[in-house]
Amino acid sequence: MLPNDCVDWLTTLGQVDRAGDDYRCDPTNYSAIRRVQCYRLFRLSYIDTFLDSVVQKLPIRNVYVAGRLKRLPTIVRKLSRQPNMHLSQMADILGMRVICGSFAQAEEIARSLSSSPWFKRER
Repeated sequence: MLPNDCVDWLTTLGQVDRAGDDYRCDPTNYSAIRRVQCYRLFRLSYIDTFLDSVVQKLPIRNVYVAGRLKRLPTIVRKLSRQPNMHLSQMADILGMRVICGSFAQAEEIARSLSSSPWFKRER
């Protein structure tokens, strides 16, 4: 559940992008930090359901699936490196890791997930 103050800041993509721009310009600006944090929490709010659905689709059962949330300092570094990027376009705020018993299992899992538009393989 999002904190009450977050709801007003997440009504448009423009608001999300302004939060990212403000944070890029001044990573010590509390308001910008809070708005970016709200966006991170919004993105995180459905991760349990998402990870559960991924686990159900995996061809192998003895695996660990974990989500990770990009840290605030990493977000500002990425926004600084890519000045034309908007926060709402930052696709890797959430990530997922599947840990399994062998490389062969990892390849099988990668093949099964690669058909989904939601996944991009990273090495």
